[in-house]
Amino acid sequence: AHITPIITYVDKAVADTEAPSVPADVKATDVTETTAKLTWSEATDNVGVAGYNVYVNEAKVNEELVAGTEFALTDLTEATEYTVRVSAVDAAGNESARSE
Repeated sequence: AHITPIITYVDKAVADTEAPSVPADVKATDVTETTAKLTWSEATDNVGVAGYNVYVNEAKVNEELVAGTEFALTDLTEATEYTVRVSAVDAAGNESARSE
């Protein structure tokens, strides 16, 4: 029997192993006793940035990838110091290093 070879198509995003750049200029604005608005500059990637993860004290606080370059922090505790870092994720799931 003649067997037709199967052509394997690998999507560019799946073959992508390069992580995005690290988001920069992470700032907290509109700070209240329990909330703050985070903003950062857009990261770049060789294929494309799918979204961002936000970490507060090294714990990821977003369930879905953050699509834009801002995120509302809620349920903060008054007079508490927080470390907030942002990472970028591309379509293949490669995650950048976390921002400073």
